[in-house]
Amino acid sequence: MASRRIRTRFRRELTGGVTTVDGALPRTRARRRTHRRVRRLAHTFLTAFLRYETGQRSRSVVAGVRATTDERFGDLLLSEPPRLRAAGGHPNVAAIEQLTAYGPVRGRLKVIAVLRRDGRRDVLELAFRRTANGWRVAALG
Repeated sequence: MASRRIRTRFRRELTGGVTTVDGALPRTRARRRTHRRVRRLAHTFLTAFLRYETGQRSRSVVAGVRATTDERFGDLLLSEPPRLRAAGGHPNVAAIEQLTAYGPVRGRLKVIAVLRRDGRRDVLELAFRRTANGWRVAALG
């Protein structure tokens, strides 16, 4: 139990207070333009995905998810039903508080998103993969 707390604290220190799923990528001196583009892409994806998961299935929401993900991951996400609260109904759409990019390192790039929903903070890790169309969301953690 104590070793788990130490590992979690160590990971939080590496990522500026945010625990990551499979460990932190080092912050590199990658071009600022790459980080800016990836954060913009992450914001576009999250705007569409956070609406989709609460039951909004409009064409613009589906198009936003498909445009920002690789093909297989987009199909997988869109095949899942929206989330429901235990008491019934859909949850509120989360607000995006912060996006932090890490990488690229060895073809990997991550964005850590801090979200706020119903007074709670949640952390979502977006893993990006380079495709012929540029960086695309390939996994959530």
